[in-house]
Amino acid sequence: MITGSTRLSALLLAIVALACGGGGEPSADGEQAFLSLGTAPPGGAFFVVGGALADVLNADVEHDWTATA
Repeated sequence: MITGSTRLSALLLAIVALACGGGGEPSADGEQAFLSLGTAPPGGAFFVVGGALADVLNADVEHDWTATA
């Protein structure tokens, strides 16, 4: 059985993994990358968390990507 603390640990690990991504240079041809975050169905709590993470990732001006939940 998965406990609440295990789920929280997995979520925090996922956030850290996203935050520690490499600081690569934007592509020379100006191509934009798209990042889709897997979440629960709309209306659930994890969909809101995924939307917030997408907003934070989109606010990062050093990378040329668009994140969606």
